[in-house]
Amino acid sequence: MKIREWAELFGALSSEKRLKILCFIREKKRVCACEIVKFIGDSQPSVSKHLSILKYLRLVFDEREGNSVYYSLSLPPEVQELIDKIAEENKEVLQLENECD
Repeated sequence: MKIREWAELFGALSSEKRLKILCFIREKKRVCACEIVKFIGDSQPSVSKHLSILKYLRLVFDEREGNSVYYSLSLPPEVQELIDKIAEENKEVLQLENECD
């Protein structure tokens, strides 16, 4: 990766909410957007903005199924290692039922 790409990556990872989203998706493997909204406890438009940044940087990808959008990780190995470490050290934060209302 070039320096500019690293800078964009670090900018995205500087958000606590985006880190939580990445760790949550890591734990669940494939997550409905509604679950992410519930987990983060923020508005749907706010979570959508965070997800669009992660998607733009190709850290997550989405799949549509009917009216639902599901997200999975698509992290480069060095970023995956970092997210693994953060998630392991913050397991208690990631405990949440994974059902939509």
